[in-house]
Amino acid sequence: NQARWSWSNSLNGSCTSGWTTYSNGATIIKSSTSAQTLYLCARDNAWNVDTWTWTYRLDKINPVVSATNSSTIWRNSNIWITLNGTDSGWSGVSTRRYRWNNSNCWSGTNFSNGQNITLSSEWNHTLYLCISDGVGNTDTWSWTYRLDKTDPSVSANNSTATWKNSNILITLSSSDSGWSSLNQARWSWSNSLNGSCTSWGLTYSNGSTITKSSTSSQTLYLCARDNAWNVDTWNGIYNLDKTPAWIPTINSSSHSNGIWHNVNTANMTIVPGSSGPSPATTYYCNDTTNSCIPATAGISRTLSG
Repeated sequence: NQARWSWSNSLNGSCTSGWTTYSNGATIIKSSTSAQTLYLCARDNAWNVDTWTWTYRLDKINPVVSATNSSTIWRNSNIWITLNGTDSGWSGVSTRRYRWNNSNCWSGTNFSNGQNITLSSEWNHTLYLCISDGVGNTDTWSWTYRLDKTDPSVSANNSTATWKNSNILITLSSSDSGWSSLNQARWSWSNSLNGSCTSWGLTYSNGSTITKSSTSSQTLYLCARDNAWNVDTWNGIYNLDKTPAWIPTINSSSHSNGIWHNVNTANMTIVPGSSGPSPATTYYCNDTTNSCIPATAGISRTLSG
């Protein structure tokens, strides 16, 4: 007499109402993501009734996989990464895997949702994630993490505590053996460079030269920063005195310079020569034969300038 179908159990026992009638061979389509039970019934003209049920499960929603701390910037300390993999569909997660530097993450390492991993080795490392649900829906994710824990290097030549008497040519050096490469280097004659090497002073490139020409004792300060914000610093002393020393003088209250005197009766005061910031050394001697050479055989006295 008739056959009926419904996605809800609303058919009456005699299969006369409540559902949609159908003819033999008719087709219907389940298109919504869910688990649904199909109910069928059929009745002949003698009022004999048959019923049938089956649950159809459809999941068209892809699971989702991702990781935290994904950024294009370089880092200078170990990177803590949280792995996430979830499924809002009906079938649930079947597989979660991760793998470093290989896109075939399906052969990688299993992980659970919310699991933490740490990247500690330097360089560009790409993390690949894969996830699948119970019916084969998948999702993939990848990101390149950048880690550089190596400080750059700065230095300058010709630094010494020894006093020089002519202009000092200084070569400034900067380099970076890390992966992120050098961002900038700075120099200053005053200790004003900030800790992150981003301001004050003047920037320079590797091999640049500067000249110290002023008479003084100065400290040169250098810093360098790479693109991961690793910083190196350096300082060195440069001493320059271009001022001629004064000629020493001999004062005598009772005798004149250039006249020989008996050592027991001569009363003289030697005023050492001195000038500029560097120490000056005066040599003097006395004898009775007019033969001593102060610079080699005399007595020396050094005074700071």
